Amino acid sequence: MFERKTITTKVAKITREEEYLRIQFFESDESFDIEEAKSQYEAARELCDGEPYKVLIDVRGVNVSPQKEAQDFLSQVDEKIAEAIIVDSLAVRILSKFYKKSSSKNAVKIFSREDKAIRW
Repeated sequence: MFERKTITTKVAKITREEEYLRIQFFESDESFDIEEAKSQYEAARELCDGEPYKVLIDVRGVNVSPQKEAQDFLSQVDEKIAEAIIVDSLAVRILSKFYKKSSSKNAVKIFSREDKAIRW
């Protein structure tokens, strides 16, 4: 039987859903650093027992973004199979497109609707 688990970092709540890992960012106008990126990575590894995982990243209503070093680190995580990013603003969509271009390890797609992101 599946048991939903959650770990909270400084800027996000990371929840293990049955089919994927959900990362819900908290409202912040600041970027996060490599240490936060590593905290998110460790939380994901713990929640998924080191197994490969899909990620649903929800950045609706927030302006949080990773610093360059943190973005580079997160874009190279081996365990991620695919990332669906849900956005609701042009600014975050543009930042997400830069992230998508730097992510060479897995598929990344940007959505405006959660149901479409989950289906993908």
